[in-house]
Amino acid sequence: MMIVLYMALLLVGAWLSYRNRINEVWYKRLEPIQMWCLYFLLVVMGMRIGSDREILSAFFQIGLHASVFAVFSVAGSVLVVYGMLRMVGGRDDR
Repeated sequence: MMIVLYMALLLVGAWLSYRNRINEVWYKRLEPIQMWCLYFLLVVMGMRIGSDREILSAFFQIGLHASVFAVFSVAGSVLVVYGMLRMVGGRDDR
């Protein structure tokens, strides 16, 4: 049921942006706000992983193979996004 809330919030944000309801001041603040929310999310995820002994023990059993896979997955995702941004002309700074 939470996925419906997430999708609704995403659609509201997209609609506000599409209809130019976000003024210039807020638009310039969105990137730092987004980054700080991401930092907060990463800290909370780390706390959840660190507090669960079962996850920690499984994490160390998985080993190097999973870590390498994760690093290359993230790097590949970043490269694909970078390539797509280059193809469509970069980002639109308003």
